[in-house]
Amino acid sequence: MSKRVVLCDDNRERLARLVLAVREAGGEPVEAARAQVLRLCRGAQAIVAAGEEGLEALARLALDRPMLPRLALVDPALSREGLLALVERIHPFALLPEPLDRARLTAALLDALTSTAEGVTDATHRTTRLPAAAPDFERLIRDRLTGANGYHYLRLRLDEELERAARYTRPLALVLVDVDDLRGINDRWGRAAGDQALKQVATTLMAGARAVDHVGRWAGGAFALLLPETNGGAAYGIAERLRADIAARRFQETLPQAIGPARAPARMRLTVSCGVACTVREGASQPASLLRRTDAALERAKLGGRNRSIVDGGA
Repeated sequence: MSKRVVLCDDNRERLARLVLAVREAGGEPVEAARAQVLRLCRGAQAIVAAGEEGLEALARLALDRPMLPRLALVDPALSREGLLALVERIHPFALLPEPLDRARLTAALLDALTSTAEGVTDATHRTTRLPAAAPDFERLIRDRLTGANGYHYLRLRLDEELERAARYTRPLALVLVDVDDLRGINDRWGRAAGDQALKQVATTLMAGARAVDHVGRWAGGAFALLLPETNGGAAYGIAERLRADIAARRFQETLPQAIGPARAPARMRLTVSCGVACTVREGASQPASLLRRTDAALERAKLGGRNRSIVDGGA
């Protein structure tokens, strides 16, 4: 029985080369438009995607066929943001750089079809890697200062979790945690002290989060916690626990000397303010709406005196 390989590409010339590569690998090429991908992939052993049409199709498979091997042909001029998105969309198989190396594509296809035939469920161990000169994707999705997940990673997770929440009508909560008076810390003790404060807050948040949560640095002194299967009340409880934990700690054993006549204390107390929002009806929110309501709750916490958690009224 031939092994079906779905091909999705809006470039007819490149698509013809893909068809030849699939046949060389012993597969049956099936051309699919983006709208047909979900249906045609149900009986497929792999998907190869290229161009805007194909790469958009990969996003549609994130929930429906999470372990279907994917091969994405990547233009070297693809933007940093595009690469970040692809890191998530192509898992669990391979990125192949353009211009198309048919021999390499054939080898990757053979690997994909072999792993499918052997019943391999964790294809991450068979990933075809990019050349050494390719971007370091781990660094792209991590915040370099704190080591936590970065903004782009969190936005990808937010979109995916909202889609999952909508599909299965499950709750989803978002918490924004902002370090109180970060500018004052930088002005009084220097930027190195502010950076150290951010690192230790990030460590506390990551240590206190659940395994299913997504935690990362949102921007500046703000961090985000994406909490699946969590309603507004439960999210408030998580935010308050983390806020109280940070307020009770004394961060940083030693600090740089204060600028000017004042001297830095041996240890520094930090506080954070938290804004909390949940999908209004289970699974019914859009990213912009959830972010706007969470940010409004955070602003209320700041105006209310800081060092507190506020839940959006729509939660």
